[in-house]
Amino acid sequence: MRHVLVDMWIGLFFLTLRFIKGGMIMVKVYVKTDEMNRIIEINSDIFLGQDVDGWTLIDEGEGDRYVHAQSNYLTDGLIDSGGLLRWKLGPDDQLILRSEQELAEDMAARPPMVDKLDELQCKLDTLTARLEVQEAYKVRC
Repeated sequence: MRHVLVDMWIGLFFLTLRFIKGGMIMVKVYVKTDEMNRIIEINSDIFLGQDVDGWTLIDEGEGDRYVHAQSNYLTDGLIDSGGLLRWKLGPDDQLILRSEQELAEDMAARPPMVDKLDELQCKLDTLTARLEVQEAYKVRC
């Protein structure tokens, strides 16, 4: 974590120097993908620093769209309201909005939430019962 913060501060320092000198501030935008080429992260070189291993350069330019790529670069963001990844990296490192079919396949591949909720409810009921027994024991003693 410390290494990431140092890289970020170094990046901001050099960005400030370029700005003070009146030079054009060209910012590089990188993405990181998973094994299915879905984009799982997006960021600029200002915040990534020099460590861009595993990242793919997709664009470069000036302004907030590039500097704050996490919130400004992708239309409607990286993730949809259901928590699914909207974008993938295509040939020639181009960004492609994933199809409704691809998103539906991702949704279908998720484990059912009902099972997880039932499991959590069972654990909660067990813990509640244990607490009630402990409280009852304390009252009697």
